[in-house]
Amino acid sequence: MPIQGVSFLFSSLTQASHAQTGKPSDNYHHAIPRMENLQDRYTTILSIAGSDSSSGAGIQADIKTAQLMGVYCMTAVTSVTAQCSAGVKNKFDIPAEIVVSQIEQSFIDEPPLAVKTGMLPTPETIRHTANAIDRIGVNRLVVDPVLISSSGTPLCEPLGQCAEEMLNALFPLATLVTPNIPEATYLCGGTLPPLNDLPARLNTHAVLLKGGHSGNDKVNDILITRDNIIVLEGNRIESSNTHGTGCVLSSAITSLLAKGFSLTYAVARAKEFITRSIAVGASYRFGIGYGPLYLLPNIYINNTSMNIIINGLPVHSPKKSLSVADALELRKISRQGTAVAVNNRLCKAQEWGKTFLNEGDELTVISATFGG
Repeated sequence: MPIQGVSFLFSSLTQASHAQTGKPSDNYHHAIPRMENLQDRYTTILSIAGSDSSSGAGIQADIKTAQLMGVYCMTAVTSVTAQCSAGVKNKFDIPAEIVVSQIEQSFIDEPPLAVKTGMLPTPETIRHTANAIDRIGVNRLVVDPVLISSSGTPLCEPLGQCAEEMLNALFPLATLVTPNIPEATYLCGGTLPPLNDLPARLNTHAVLLKGGHSGNDKVNDILITRDNIIVLEGNRIESSNTHGTGCVLSSAITSLLAKGFSLTYAVARAKEFITRSIAVGASYRFGIGYGPLYLLPNIYINNTSMNIIINGLPVHSPKKSLSVADALELRKISRQGTAVAVNNRLCKAQEWGKTFLNEGDELTVISATFGG
């Protein structure tokens, strides 16, 4: 009886939808009234990537990263993987036409301000995704050329054909391509060219060559455009929790581009974010292999300079530094669960709201644990 009741209710609602709109119920976006007087909109990105059941990389990591950046992340799932911290056990690739349909629906509904691609498992997926992006006209595109998992599992096959499709169809559309050293070497035919030749060899506008595989104490990421080379220096942090590093970095860059920041600024801030995430996460234990980065709300106070780092990013302000009393108050409020800083000015929980927001302000609302 309950099942019949539910069926009847569903049937009635469907008929009502037809009666109101005169159109089939699958044209749902025509039936929903739009409230045009509302002005506020989310800053949005679209992640076209695989699903990671361990939630350390892929779509899941992209969503968490975007949220910490204050950005709403839509998704187009390209593959469903069964994996844990020890590696990928199995995967099911989503048909290319379904991937494209997901992409198209996001642009019909709420066009994203920036797009990133991660795992694209087949040549057909790469080609159809590139065609959709080109047809729609995406202005900010970050491509993370995911070829092989950190545990050694090929994530796109056949590898050679996938690389060819990336080079010919996808990379020319990208604002930025973010290979690690092995990926860049493979994509360049087995030999890494001089840095200033890398964008041309990869058939794209700008390349962020990630230095995590360098084997050095320094982890320098290098931003290479047709006109400039910028070295972003960093120290290697000993941690077994590095799963999803490339996904997090590329989605952080995409989020910052969506917020209107320049490519150079977005890359530099994203590196700060991921360095902080690795450092905080190094003290945690997770799983039996490579655990995820720390992607939870986090407050860190440097007790010497009283600078504040919220969600992995420093809050900069030339106007005012946090006093010792402010820092202690922030620590107390954060333990209770909520705190806000605007341009390094602590706001009490009952005060925060839109009245504190100006264009360009550094603001994060935290429901957080205190860490660091």
